[in-house]
Amino acid sequence: MKDIEHLVRMAVVFAVGLIAFLVIRHFLVPVSFGRIGHYRAAALDDIKAYPVHYGGRKACVSCHAKQGKTLARSRHQGSSCETCHGALLAHELDPKALKPGKPGAGDIRAFCEICHAQNPSKPKAFPQIHDAAHNPGLPCIGCHDPHNPKL
Repeated sequence: MKDIEHLVRMAVVFAVGLIAFLVIRHFLVPVSFGRIGHYRAAALDDIKAYPVHYGGRKACVSCHAKQGKTLARSRHQGSSCETCHGALLAHELDPKALKPGKPGAGDIRAFCEICHAQNPSKPKAFPQIHDAAHNPGLPCIGCHDPHNPKL
């Protein structure tokens, strides 16, 4: 009979712990958590409330048709103009208000390496360079047109 008292006492401790956990969880976990997946669904509304800074490729191509056509046939066709030139909604709304920057104004080579540095986790077909072996010290744009890069 003495052994059962220990088991009952242990079961009560576990039950109280479980109830305390559930009560605390109820107050700490947001109501929208888990509604549409393992995250807080209300986060989508929070993100939508942020101001828009990107104009989109269509806006760029409407004025810069030549670069748009070149880009559409190139290996960078999947990249947005704003990937390299930054957020340009302000430029779209008032072209004099913001002049798009050239990528990597300080060091174009380091800028290109953000995507193209050699990395074994990238697919083999993805163009990658080993910085020390591939034209060291020379800027990428000396040989490659960023709107229409070739191997």
